[in-house]
Amino acid sequence: MNAADRIRTSCLIFIFGFLLLGSVNGQVSYSDQAVRAALELNFKQADSLLSHSSEDIHSVSWIRSQSFQEFLKVLLRQNDAGYRHFCIAMEQWLNGLSKLPDFTSGRDAAKCEIWLYKAVLSSQFSDYQKSAWSTYTAWKIYKHHQSGMTPGERDKFAGILLLIFEQVPDQYHQYLKILGIRTEGADGLVLLQRYYRSALPGSLEQLEGVLLLLSAANGFNKHPDEIDLWIQEGVAGMSSNILVDYLIALYLLKSGNNESALQRLLEHTAPDPHLFPYWYYQVGRMKLYRHDRDASVWLEQFLRSGKDLNLHKSAWQKLSWYHLLNAQTEAYYIDRQQVLNEGPSVHPADAEAVDEVTGGQSEDPRRVALRILFDGGYYRLCIHKGMAALQVITEPVIRAEVHYRLARSFQQIKDYPSALVHFQKVIDARQFVDQYWLPNSALQMGLMYLDMHQLEQAHKYLRLCLKLNHYGYRQGIRREAETALRRID
Repeated sequence: MNAADRIRTSCLIFIFGFLLLGSVNGQVSYSDQAVRAALELNFKQADSLLSHSSEDIHSVSWIRSQSFQEFLKVLLRQNDAGYRHFCIAMEQWLNGLSKLPDFTSGRDAAKCEIWLYKAVLSSQFSDYQKSAWSTYTAWKIYKHHQSGMTPGERDKFAGILLLIFEQVPDQYHQYLKILGIRTEGADGLVLLQRYYRSALPGSLEQLEGVLLLLSAANGFNKHPDEIDLWIQEGVAGMSSNILVDYLIALYLLKSGNNESALQRLLEHTAPDPHLFPYWYYQVGRMKLYRHDRDASVWLEQFLRSGKDLNLHKSAWQKLSWYHLLNAQTEAYYIDRQQVLNEGPSVHPADAEAVDEVTGGQSEDPRRVALRILFDGGYYRLCIHKGMAALQVITEPVIRAEVHYRLARSFQQIKDYPSALVHFQKVIDARQFVDQYWLPNSALQMGLMYLDMHQLEQAHKYLRLCLKLNHYGYRQGIRREAETALRRID
């Protein structure tokens, strides 16, 4: 495996962004208007604006607008056919840019962002070799041509690339150095914040800065100062945008606030399910987390949007939980079979759904109820029901998962002593457990001991995590454990 192969970038965290399409001499170009229309999911208007533009289809601004729109379409749908189409078009865009004179304004920035688009899309389909190579190519372009870029472009590209390189596991840092990549003394988040703060209110650059910072928060566990203000008051100088609210909703859900996340999405008119099917997936699972009767309607709409979508298997699994909790046993077993029959398995959530079904894991309604309560951020209710479940459940593997849900809920409300007790119960039952929550219990214990500055205990459990890490979500669990061990060392 070559060096670029080993840079497992996990680029999928940058959900939207990389426009770099500012106005020219204070005038709003057709290309700018087309991008803004695309960001409102009005692709027909975007296509119409480009078709009426007097710009040459081989110009930098036209290529940047067209490439962004195609990138966004594929990212919103995430189907393999769209990805292949993008890769073909990408070669045409890059060839067109290469024919332009070296001094052409924006040419090298356009090349850099197109390679970043490829990196993001490749990661959606777990093609990490292409994703790593595309990221490295974007870095080389930035490194060699940054002097010809604007200060804003330099801040943005450097911020994106630094945040990506921060995710490289410790044991692969030597490959970054071999490639001449240095990350010491720089903070990608700070550069992206500077890019956002320097943008004019209401501009495309401001909107892009918002999308990038929200993506960094969702994917890198960063917390830019601006986010809390955006949630409460919106973005100054900018009207509500569906993609901004989508990312804020994911941030709220990740923060354990399912109610606010769902409300944020439902304030918008639901988009075309064939254009943005993941909107329906997210609304469906949020409604499932709070036991809404119509959760199945949204999940079924997502499933009707195409069998080649990422999260298709995950959606069938969540629909099976809905039917299990509503005592619809026949539908439940049909859904579980569909997890195996339909959809790709490249997304970690899809692979985990397959592992759980093929592993023959017993689906106890009480266990599933605890799982979705935790996933929705209803931690105290999860604790209440979990403690009651332990009084009646006797199967060791189900008891172990109940302890895991209790531990994670106690951890979220900062009751670390109780969390540690229940995580240890999971580890003590390791002979019965063959799921990701076994190594993750050790990981979370290590992280809590690290927060409490008990370094010897932290080291012990982080090493145990790596030893036990043979199940789902292996890459993410390993990366987090290795990063924490680096902090100790």
